[in-house]
Amino acid sequence: MAQTQHVPVLIVGGGIVGLSASLFLSQHSIRHVLVEKHAGTSIHPRGRSVNARTMELYRSLGIDNAIREAGASLAPSQGIFPGPSLAVAIKPVAHKEGPKLNHFASLMDSISPEQAQRGTQDAIEPVLVQAAKEQGGDVRFHVECLGVKQDENGIMGYVAESRERRDERVEGGLLYCCRWCQEPDPGEAWGDLERKRNIGLHAKICVIDRPEARDLLTAIDNSYRWVFHLCYDPKKGEKVEDCPTERCVEILRLVLGVPDVDIEIKSILPWKPSGKIVDKLQHGRIFLAGDAAHQMTPYAGQGANSGIADVHNLAWKLAYVIKNQAKPALLDTFDVERIPVGKAAVKVSTIAADERGNLSLEKSFAAAKGLARRTIGPKGDLVDEKDKFLNAAGVSSKGAFLVRPDGLWLGAQGGSHPIIKRVLQRL
Repeated sequence: MAQTQHVPVLIVGGGIVGLSASLFLSQHSIRHVLVEKHAGTSIHPRGRSVNARTMELYRSLGIDNAIREAGASLAPSQGIFPGPSLAVAIKPVAHKEGPKLNHFASLMDSISPEQAQRGTQDAIEPVLVQAAKEQGGDVRFHVECLGVKQDENGIMGYVAESRERRDERVEGGLLYCCRWCQEPDPGEAWGDLERKRNIGLHAKICVIDRPEARDLLTAIDNSYRWVFHLCYDPKKGEKVEDCPTERCVEILRLVLGVPDVDIEIKSILPWKPSGKIVDKLQHGRIFLAGDAAHQMTPYAGQGANSGIADVHNLAWKLAYVIKNQAKPALLDTFDVERIPVGKAAVKVSTIAADERGNLSLEKSFAAAKGLARRTIGPKGDLVDEKDKFLNAAGVSSKGAFLVRPDGLWLGAQGGSHPIIKRVLQRL
């Protein structure tokens, strides 16, 4: 007979969003159980950015320094480098020096004690697991939620431990659903590769543009680990099986521009770039957040960050209701507050995608151009339409968006500019 455990909250999904939910609930002394069907934290890098708001939330939990340390190897990453291969894209160029001022970072400094950080989920999630357990969270990996029932008294989750198939019922007043139990959609292969020779490049993204492929390389540790995004079209009969490990190595040597390099493929994960959000986040006593609530492309860094904001918004409200400090109607505000934010996140994440769901430099530039004009001013000469470059005078290369062929970084001073005085006055 299955055992029964009673807790106020059951969290389904132990990724970065579910683990953050555990920490926020513990912050309010709310007992809970988190179940995750996989054996441990993500083995794939997935998202690579932690925005300033998320860092503020992690700061309130006392783990901001640990998050910074987990992403330290990615901290210098900047710029989007286009080229037919990585070797061509990263050829040394003479960078022009400019004032060491970062307008966007300075704006954040004026409103927040935190700045955005880089860090992949496979590095951040172990930090969250340790913190969650230290705060008393009941975190269970290799335990799958097989089904949920709810009535006016609460919810009942049927869970099973994968290794022993030991069944258990977890009864709770409310349920977080942070992850759907489903197979990844086809459309794009995310290969996690490890080089056995250090590249030594501090690049955020490299866009590979060649007749055989137009794909992405993204840095994971600026050294030995990289992720390669390879597009394929299921409508044309293409499938993941067409690219076994040996074929991936051949493609990667072309993409890297180094024919004799030793490459180790760590894993291959099919995924589909998409932008969608549910109509409702609350279904009785069940609340959706993270991937269960919205899916988006990774190009704007909104996926994990918006999910973490979801669960933070809900955690304090659940705490007030569970402790009888507020009426259940408070939970109705979760939909009202988070659906518009989710829609905005989905929209901004899809702006930079082309028709195949891949990163479009043209659309990315247009989006960045709009941001520069809204932030710095409407001056037409801020933008070099020909070379797709933003002449945001006074901004250092730390805030680079694109790197021009002549080596001029976004923000490197390109000569006397009438807007410099106004920028400095704002700073």
